[in-house]
Amino acid sequence: MNAVAGTGARIMGPALTWFAVLGGAAAWSVLTLAVWGLNEFVCGEGAAETGPDLLGLPFVGVAAVITAACAVTAAAAGLAAWRLLGRARSAGDRLPEHRAGRLKFMAAVGLGSDLLHLAIILYVGVALVFFGPCIR
Repeated sequence: MNAVAGTGARIMGPALTWFAVLGGAAAWSVLTLAVWGLNEFVCGEGAAETGPDLLGLPFVGVAAVITAACAVTAAAAGLAAWRLLGRARSAGDRLPEHRAGRLKFMAAVGLGSDLLHLAIILYVGVALVFFGPCIR
């Protein structure tokens, strides 16, 4: 491995780089699938007599915990993207131009995407708390 490749590898590992780019979208996807599936389970046919509980736990509480976990994940991904952007800018003179440009682009797209998905996750959480489940 040459010195330039070693420098690029030390900026941020590939798994952390991809987490910075896709972490917010993945967290939003998990939230959407989990809350939608649980909502269908709680509010489906035959569940009206049990109320909006999920195996004895209040649905809103379970949804709030899932939302908080997804929001923390999206925020962590945004922080990783912010850190990647700073490191790519500071290491730009030690990296080949195409690699530095690619890292800056990935970090900028990841930061924007993570912030957007964090906002969406928070809006979904607020909607779940204020409107509750089983609204038709």
